[in-house]
Amino acid sequence: MIYQAMEGELLDACCDTSVAKMVEAVVTTYWNAKMERPEVTRALYPSIVEIDNAPLIQAFGHWVDVATPAMFAGALDTVFADLPTVNLSLLTTIFGTVRSVFERNLPAAQVRAVHSQLL
Repeated sequence: MIYQAMEGELLDACCDTSVAKMVEAVVTTYWNAKMERPEVTRALYPSIVEIDNAPLIQAFGHWVDVATPAMFAGALDTVFADLPTVNLSLLTTIFGTVRSVFERNLPAAQVRAVHSQLL
């Protein structure tokens, strides 16, 4: 579900543009997908091990690992010496940050501040 939402938004936002706009689109799209129903996201994180959703997680991981470097390779203003490592670092930072926001049950003002800093 998240990668379907991300796919449409990213395709609309990231054709032939700067890497900064691409990163903003990736961060914001993932952030919005997780924040759309925060109570569901909050409930799912602790139970992720108990739920047999490995195929879904693998499908999302595969999609994002293919889609984002392909997108970044088309950036108008940047050439990456090691795009796979940059991409992995970015995605790990985004996913870990969002998860931490939910695990800490941060108040709304701090959630907005974290999102702003992540961008």
